[in-house]
Amino acid sequence: MGYKFLTLGTAAFQTLTRTLMKGIMKQAGVSSGYADTTGGIFHKFGIHMGILSGFVDLPVVLVFLILAVNLLYMGYNIIRRKHLVYFEILALTAYSYFGWWLLITSTEKAWFRRIFIGLLLMIFTMFWNLSQSEQVRKLTEKYRAFLPVLLCVVLTGACTRQMQGILGSDHGKEKQAIAADATFIRELKAEQPDSVFCGNGWWQAPLLSFASGIDFYDLNQTYVDNMYYVKDKYETEQGGDTMSELVKIFDLEEIYSNPDSKTQIYQVTGRHYYVPFTENEKNNAGSSITKEAIREETAVRGLNPLEADSGNCWAERESAFLLKDTKATQVLLEGKAVNLAQMDVQPVTFSVYVNGDLAQTVTAATEGDFSLKIDVPEMNGADDACVEVRVSCSSHLVTDGDSRDLSWLFEKISLK
Repeated sequence: MGYKFLTLGTAAFQTLTRTLMKGIMKQAGVSSGYADTTGGIFHKFGIHMGILSGFVDLPVVLVFLILAVNLLYMGYNIIRRKHLVYFEILALTAYSYFGWWLLITSTEKAWFRRIFIGLLLMIFTMFWNLSQSEQVRKLTEKYRAFLPVLLCVVLTGACTRQMQGILGSDHGKEKQAIAADATFIRELKAEQPDSVFCGNGWWQAPLLSFASGIDFYDLNQTYVDNMYYVKDKYETEQGGDTMSELVKIFDLEEIYSNPDSKTQIYQVTGRHYYVPFTENEKNNAGSSITKEAIREETAVRGLNPLEADSGNCWAERESAFLLKDTKATQVLLEGKAVNLAQMDVQPVTFSVYVNGDLAQTVTAATEGDFSLKIDVPEMNGADDACVEVRVSCSSHLVTDGDSRDLSWLFEKISLK
């Protein structure tokens, strides 16, 4: 962090810190941002208990009994001893994990790996709690400790069974399949040196990237002609129906499939810079669009909602607008270029397409407001005009507490 402070300066470092803290709070569930359970804390507790019971493959009632009995047994020992010891501090740490995971973290982020440390600490403290009885050999003490011992063994067995799929050694067939996938990728790269291999957002196929020795990029943020999309088993099993969204943007042709590793590789044969406009949007299209007038049915793509506090309407790298005016001969575009120095590639250019044809390319030399007038006499008499604005490079602007991929500020577009 010291290096970042020295290289970024005070103002930029403060912005970065706020952005990181906002992300941390969102990940932890303290602030909103991920899908969560509604209906109160008890409803959320029940939902997360159900998820936890699924992870350890035990009934919800038994999981609750394990947590409750261990807590009560620890409390009994504390009251009898009249002071805390080190392992009880460890136990409190374990229960803080469970409290956060069951009551605070967003349901969308209620993953096994986030509670695994808590489960390990719970097992350690349960064994330690049982060791505190000096009269364990006495019959009465045996009976008193029987239920905690049984629950401790059950929890340990459940966690061991869960971890077999993660730490198990019987992965020879899968490893061979991944090695075959990596060989295919390397051979394809050798045949096509300009080829780029991509994952899909969060799903970056790290095992295949590591095994092949080739860096993978994000399909949604990569703009080259020769691209391949690699879909691994984790995206297939845990990512949901990702393909239904991708095919709206990309033309994909499957060139490789391995049922043993569940890996699929697609060649990207085409890219649609925006999702096609619906009939309802076409019917509602007019001769102009302003940032204040954008609604759900407005025919725009690649625009973020208008920010109430700043009045900004951020456009992405590709944006599109559907307009109607059969007598128009000009497109007027108004906006604002900002933070050009943070763009990936210099100089920054804006290319405007009308109905698929390049109408004008402009270099953004300075920051500030801009107004483009584009003559389009060839569209005279057309039913509608689809105006696309493409920025020459991907931008990574970090505004106050905001890490979205933003490009320029939209104001207004109209036909004249």
